[in-house]
Amino acid sequence: MNPAKKKKSDALVVPLFCVLALGWAAMVFFFSEKLAAAEEERDRLVEQEKEKSVELEKLRREAARLREYTDRLLKDPEFVEREARERIGVGGEGEIVIRAEGH
Repeated sequence: MNPAKKKKSDALVVPLFCVLALGWAAMVFFFSEKLAAAEEERDRLVEQEKEKSVELEKLRREAARLREYTDRLLKDPEFVEREARERIGVGGEGEIVIRAEGH
């Protein structure tokens, strides 16, 4: 190889290497920022999912309680009578209901 050409190509190696190194560093920085943002979003969504799961479980328990209450209202006349007396002050035939407020 011609020494002048070799000297020229050697002079290009260092700047080319610097450009490639800077490009690589910029890429690493860019993707590390994107990765950090994605991890934060994932953590937020995981926490939100946990909160929604707790809320869903509460709603399921409440639905089961209401189903049980409804079943008792439909099938147990004594329960209906007791609820009517306690909740809305209904009396039986011939009874007079007196409500005292402020126990």
